Amino acid sequence: MKSSISIKEIQSGIISVAVQGSFTLDNLHQVEEALNEALEKGPSILALDCSAMDYLDSSAIGSLVKFFNKTVNRKIRMILLDLNEEVLRVLKLIRLEKFFVIKTRTEFEREFISG
Repeated sequence: MKSSISIKEIQSGIISVAVQGSFTLDNLHQVEEALNEALEKGPSILALDCSAMDYLDSSAIGSLVKFFNKTVNRKIRMILLDLNEEVLRVLKLIRLEKFFVIKTRTEFEREFISG
């Protein structure tokens, strides 16, 4: 399946990186580049929008853990946003739902978006 990655500033200090399709070894480099580009903008919150992500493999999970540690070191909150049931099931299977901050879009907007 073809995947695409987009970066957008939701509001001042909040950046979203959206991955559409699969997040696997095949597009790992592109997703990591987008995440690093977003990180360089200096947000206080970085949301990985997973609403259109249908699959992630072990390479992607490792990349997310590595990137999460990078955000922690820079005091940036990283939030996984709108995970589908399959992706959430995989994260729960390896108990990473306790490690990552996971929010629905409604929860995210209520907590972080002003206006």
